[in-house]
Amino acid sequence: MDENKLRFGVGVLILSSIGIGVILVFLFGAFPAVLNRQYTLDVKFDSAEGIGLNTPVVRDGVKVGRVETIKLVPEGGVLVSLAMDSDKPITRRYVPKIGAGSLVTGESELKFVLADQEILNQKFEADPELIATEYADGDFLDNGEKTKGIFDMEDDLQETIETINRAGKSVDELASNI
Repeated sequence: MDENKLRFGVGVLILSSIGIGVILVFLFGAFPAVLNRQYTLDVKFDSAEGIGLNTPVVRDGVKVGRVETIKLVPEGGVLVSLAMDSDKPITRRYVPKIGAGSLVTGESELKFVLADQEILNQKFEADPELIATEYADGDFLDNGEKTKGIFDMEDDLQETIETINRAGKSVDELASNI
């Protein structure tokens, strides 16, 4: 009789462990598409440096999706597939950019930023009404950009340091003349 109780207890423990495991998987987002309705956007970038699978996609600081896949394009660049949340639509006024997310970890973030109106007018010259339309499932964007990182700004930083140095020398000369 005791052996049957032990077997029953082990069975209950195993079943409850499996149940808790499934609940935790859903809570921590291993199956995000199951709980959220999503659509896919494909964006071509010159480089996907710093982003990876499941990198959050944000607009105005709000998470609106995640990176689903990253594929190399034979002619150069990368194709990044984004799983976007259907309940947070984005209009074509916003363009995707990869920017520096953290200087400490080196991770980047993928965000949709409001595009310059002149650029939008040039891009949608044939049909300006498209600017206000929302992205839809399967859309392809060939205009992904990478914002300047700290290392991309090396020349600008060097020029700024030289300007500060010249200003310091001018102040030193002025002080000597006085």
